[in-house]
Amino acid sequence: MRILLLISVFLSSSLIAQIPNPGFETWIIGNWLPVPEGWATPTDQLESVVTQDTDAYDGDFAMRVDAVNNGLGAYGWAECTVPIDYIPASLDFYAKAGTEFGGVSVTISFYNNEFLFNSFEWNSSTSIDEWTLVSIPLVQNEPVLTHAIIRIEAFVGDLVPGVAWISVDAMGFDGPLSNNDQIVDDQIRLFPNPANDYITLSGLRGGSNVRIINLAGKTVFESNATKPQMIADVKNLPKGLYILYIQYSDEFSASRKLVIR
Repeated sequence: MRILLLISVFLSSSLIAQIPNPGFETWIIGNWLPVPEGWATPTDQLESVVTQDTDAYDGDFAMRVDAVNNGLGAYGWAECTVPIDYIPASLDFYAKAGTEFGGVSVTISFYNNEFLFNSFEWNSSTSIDEWTLVSIPLVQNEPVLTHAIIRIEAFVGDLVPGVAWISVDAMGFDGPLSNNDQIVDDQIRLFPNPANDYITLSGLRGGSNVRIINLAGKTVFESNATKPQMIADVKNLPKGLYILYIQYSDEFSASRKLVIR
């Protein structure tokens, strides 16, 4: 069973930014042990801080971060750098975690070169047994940015022995709406949502391209609309969160979050 924790309320055509290896499917050998390509970790031949989780939400692997003893409690982390010049609407990912006298967190920090502009964080001190959708809403504004750093952490204090680990998968951004996107977006109606078998779209323009995209960035449904209303069969899609993306032309687009249950 997949649980929705937080869902941001708007989308755009900028579905996935340049998060490296967002589905954690690609691993390389670093200091004798596998590490996720594009992510920095403290894993070495003595301590497996970051490992492959074969019980993935999507694909073959997720990334697991464990807190390991460092003499002053336990700690583990992984992070990546994302070249980006805007603040998206949210950072979305699936997570599961185990904690006992510890905690886990995911933080995204936005920078202009070395200057830290703002940070947003999600954290949990309770175990999450099933893959759970987490969406970190991000404050919208227009700073001058050069990059963002996403950091995933697991930690235990030094007073009481404990355990902390977190696995993440299917990580991606939702982007802010432009003014033109908002005008067109208001005309689209999607129902039901959440959906089980079929969805109905109304307010479409003829010739619109309609796609359903999962959080790993893969298109799982695509069709061209010939009428203002369209029915799509979604009963074979796995449960979870998807992006419904409608492209009208080179200038206009709209998008919706779609939940399959």
